[in-house]
Amino acid sequence: MRCSTVAAGMLAFAAGAALCHERSGKGIGVAAAAALAAVAFAPAATAAPAGQPGPIIIDCDIGAGYDDCVLVMMAANSTDVELVGITIAGQHNELRSRVARRILWLAGRPEVPVCLGLAPPNPHDDLSALAGWGEPFTGLPPATEPAPRFLVDQVLRQPGRIAILITGPATNFAAALELAKREGKRDEFVRGVRYVAFTGGSPDEGTRTIELDPAAARALLSSGVVVYMLGAGAKRPYLTYEERARYWAMPTPLVRALQELYMLYGQGLDPNAPYIPNLDDACALALSLPGAPVQLMPCRIALRRDGRVRIDSRKRGHYWRTAQDVSAICSQALARVTMSWMTADRHLLLAEQAAPSPLPAPARQAVDDARQLLHEDVLPAEALPQAFDALDAVWQPGEAVAEHLRLARAFALACAPAVADFADTQRAQPRPREAQPPPPRLRKRHVVAALLVLAALAGAAAYARRARMRR
Repeated sequence: MRCSTVAAGMLAFAAGAALCHERSGKGIGVAAAAALAAVAFAPAATAAPAGQPGPIIIDCDIGAGYDDCVLVMMAANSTDVELVGITIAGQHNELRSRVARRILWLAGRPEVPVCLGLAPPNPHDDLSALAGWGEPFTGLPPATEPAPRFLVDQVLRQPGRIAILITGPATNFAAALELAKREGKRDEFVRGVRYVAFTGGSPDEGTRTIELDPAAARALLSSGVVVYMLGAGAKRPYLTYEERARYWAMPTPLVRALQELYMLYGQGLDPNAPYIPNLDDACALALSLPGAPVQLMPCRIALRRDGRVRIDSRKRGHYWRTAQDVSAICSQALARVTMSWMTADRHLLLAEQAAPSPLPAPARQAVDDARQLLHEDVLPAEALPQAFDALDAVWQPGEAVAEHLRLARAFALACAPAVADFADTQRAQPRPREAQPPPPRLRKRHVVAALLVLAALAGAAAYARRARMRR
C-alpha cells in the first residue's frame, strides 16, 4: 500500500474530526473524505514525458534485426539529437560493427565512433543475413576504445546529459557499472546517466534481449538509473507494403541501403507480410524526439527467475510503456531517413576536408553555390543538377573525395518537393489503430483507500455526536 494513500487517509480523518469539533461538522468531513476518494480512485497515472533532445549513445546488437539499422539511420540523420557514439553487443561484434559503420559513412557521419563491446554469456548466435551487407565495408575502422570504457568516459564527461538507448542485451552497460565501481566512480556514473531506454521485457514471457544476459538486465534495473522499459504490450510499429513501395521509390543512398537490408532480412517483397519487419528499436529514439509519442507508466520493474518482468505500480524509479502512436513513430522514422539535403551538405563538407590541398577559387565558389542551394526552401528543379555539373567541371578530385561528391550529388538530387512532403503525407494517411485499452481494474490499493474513506467518515460522525452530547 502506498504511504501517500495512508497519509491522505489520516489527514482526511484529522481534518474532518477537527472541523466537526468547531460546529456540527456536517458536510465538511464529508468533503475532506470526498477529496480523498477522488485521489484514491483516480486511474493509475501514465506519464508521457515530452521529447528530451540531447546527446545519446546507442548500445545495440545491430545485424540481428532490421529495426537496429533504422534506429542508427534515424539518429545519424536527425537534427533533434546528438549521436555521441555506438557500442556493439553480441557475438561477432566486429562484423556487426561494419553494418553500423557503413550506415554512418552513407549518412556522412564518419566522426561518430563505433566501439566493440562484449558478447553476452549466452552463446546463442542471432546474427542474420543483414551482417553480410556490412562485411565488405572497410571504409571506417572501429574505435580502439572498448564499449564499457567509452560509456563510462562519455557519461562522466557530460554528467546528467547523455541518454543510453539499449536495444540488445545489457551486457555492455553492466560491464560499465563494474568498471566504474572498480574505479570508485559508480555513484557518479549512475547519477550522470540521464536515462536508459531499454527495449525488451514482458510480464507474460521472456524476451531475447533479457534471455541473452539476464544478469546484465538485473544489474541495469537495480542500478538506480532511471529506466524507460519499452517492453511488450503496446502495438508494434511497422511499415505497410504500400508505404514501403513508396518509400523505396525515393532515390537516396540511405533509402537504397534500407531497401537492400529489407530484402536481406526476408519478406521485404512479400505484400502478404505487412507486419514484418517491425520498427521496435526505433521506439527507443522516440523518447528523445519532439512529441515523444509513447505513453509511460511510473513503476518499479524487477526480473523473475524465468526472465519475465514484474511490474509494481505502487513504487517508483522506472517507467513501463503502456501505449504508443505507431503512426507518429513511423512518420518520424521516414522523415529523418529521407532528410536528404542535410546529408548532401555534410558530404560536401567532408569532400572539402578530405581534399589534399586548398581548393582553387572556381571550385571553392562552386561548392559554396551548391551548399547555398541546399539550404533554399524553394528552387527550380534543374538548379541542383546544374550546380553539381558546374562543380564537376572545375574540380577533379581523387578517389576518396570523389566518393563524397558522388554521395552529395545523389542526396541533393533527391531534394524534390515529393520527398520533402513525404512525412506530411504519411501523417495524413489513415493507419490501423490499436484498440482502446480496457478500463483499469479495481486494485488492492483502491479497496484500501475506500476503507480509509469509510473510516474517516465514521470517525468524523462519531466525534460530532459526542460533541453534541457534551453540549
